[in-house]
Amino acid sequence: GTLVHSVLQAFLETVKNNGILHSDKLDFTEISKMIKDITERQSALILEFTPENKKARVSHMLKRLSEATAYTAENLVLEFTQSGFTPTFFELPINKYSDSAVMPIKLSLDDGSYVVLGGISDRVDTMVKGNRLYVRVVDYKSKGKTFSLESIRHGLSLQLLIYLFSIWDNAGTAFKLSAGASPDSEIIPAGAEYHGTSPDRIKGNKDADAELVSELLSKSFKRSGIYLSDSDIINAMDCGLSSRFVPINKKLEAKDGSVIMSIEELNRLKDELGGILTDIGNSIKAGKADAEPLGQIPSAGRKYTACEYCNMKFVCKKAVHDTVVEEE
Repeated sequence: GTLVHSVLQAFLETVKNNGILHSDKLDFTEISKMIKDITERQSALILEFTPENKKARVSHMLKRLSEATAYTAENLVLEFTQSGFTPTFFELPINKYSDSAVMPIKLSLDDGSYVVLGGISDRVDTMVKGNRLYVRVVDYKSKGKTFSLESIRHGLSLQLLIYLFSIWDNAGTAFKLSAGASPDSEIIPAGAEYHGTSPDRIKGNKDADAELVSELLSKSFKRSGIYLSDSDIINAMDCGLSSRFVPINKKLEAKDGSVIMSIEELNRLKDELGGILTDIGNSIKAGKADAEPLGQIPSAGRKYTACEYCNMKFVCKKAVHDTVVEEE
């Protein structure tokens, strides 16, 4: 996962800096060559592989990873060719240090202490429109992930919204200037999404038409998230509201677990998230660690309980049966 993130980051930065991200000058052959070269460089940096110590099996694995990532990169190029958004930040730190472009969320607890929540966002896309800076947070998932408000309200999968709302409330002048906006511009949350990065296997003739293969594979790169209910902004992400790059159709109906909200609804969700995080912080400070596993939680076409992956089952007195329930 780290290697794929690194390769995609280097690729997007290269084509962006060369001024060809929003053009149609890149074909799949050129993309594949770029990804192959970047994979070689990044694997040497991250995995410390050299031609001398890289075994045949590792070379084969890197070759397959490079081939798969090339399709992901092509899909990103196709998206940004028609998009009003630009990938502006990669591995964006959200922390309390003075050089951070975005300060973390800080919440007061009952005992007078604070909980501070930050992290590193995989990618942040931006679009300047007048005196507004629209922001979309993207979290890469190798196998994809379905956005779920229900999970968030259970206190799970909070990371995506923490990043979005941290930027909304706490991004400073450096962030705005880096995105090409004025220091007094207003930050507007355009959305936050999970982005699948692994292409599916497809059956067919190896000499099949390249455009057909690309179209079939594009369905692999599932997006699922929360989006601002503004047709102009959604159209800027997915021209013509084709549902290819944003899981929302022409009627502004969301799919794949995605949600659209007005700015007022997003504000209320931000307050709700703050309450959830405060409750968790208060429970931790109070030493509350009761064996109260969550019930069935929806995730990617199935349901599971908190007990399914718990490492403490062997000491827990909770009798759990039928922990996994398949979707009907």
